[in-house]
Amino acid sequence: MFKGFTVLWLKKAQKQFDDLEKNVRNKITHKIDLLPTHPEQLDIKKLQGYADLYRITVADYRVIFKAISPSKIVIISFIAHRRDVYNKLSV
Repeated sequence: MFKGFTVLWLKKAQKQFDDLEKNVRNKITHKIDLLPTHPEQLDIKKLQGYADLYRITVADYRVIFKAISPSKIVIISFIAHRRDVYNKLSV
């Protein structure tokens, strides 16, 4: 579904990413790099109650992104630990 999409980051998501440990950042980077090339290899789920919001599971973290289909753009919106992500989500 997201094959060929361009990946962009919100500043908030970039800061959340930068604050993570290096090994977690490496795992997240690997998964996000797969998004426009091999999305079928990722555990992508649509978030209920939100229009066009999806999540990728990376170990104990969730990467929340918005898909803009006509423009073929994915915007990384939020990254947080699984215990916190849905309570803090305000995208």
